Amino acid sequence: MEVPVSSSVSVCTMKIPTRDIRGTDLAALCIANATLGGDFNSMLMKYVRVEKGLTYSASSSLRLSPMHLHITSTFSPDKAQEGLGAIKHVVEQWKDFSQEQFEYGKRTVTMRIKSLVDIPSYSVHHDAFLQHIGNTPEEWEATVNTTTYENVKNAFQHVHFHNSATVLSVCDS
Repeated sequence: MEVPVSSSVSVCTMKIPTRDIRGTDLAALCIANATLGGDFNSMLMKYVRVEKGLTYSASSSLRLSPMHLHITSTFSPDKAQEGLGAIKHVVEQWKDFSQEQFEYGKRTVTMRIKSLVDIPSYSVHHDAFLQHIGNTPEEWEATVNTTTYENVKNAFQHVHFHNSATVLSVCDS
């Protein structure tokens, strides 16, 4: 894909389709997503921002309708092509995350569940998610807490990597 060079910022958005899943498989995919791009200590941020210095932010989120992983980052136009390549590199490495990354992802997901309970205004944004999983925050936390490293490794069968890293857009802003 050709990246526009005339703008001040290029926004790269990628979509990786997944199957519509629930229960332990969904918890496992949420944990895997947290390791990929859930926060500043995620694989995307460590590689694309810290190691490569290509962006201020690179993140991923799990979207429900249709279910997919959504990856977004912004780059200066002269770094957009390299940035997109760096994101694809991280996605390729993602399946091989460590036990330590799993533990971190699990803690991240658990903290987000607690914020659903502790911060009512935040929970409004996650009503659709809770409705999708059919659980209360407490039940969801129990599901996450019983999810194992093997469950997460197995969850990758629900991610359609054969068509992964589909670039939805590279836009000028």
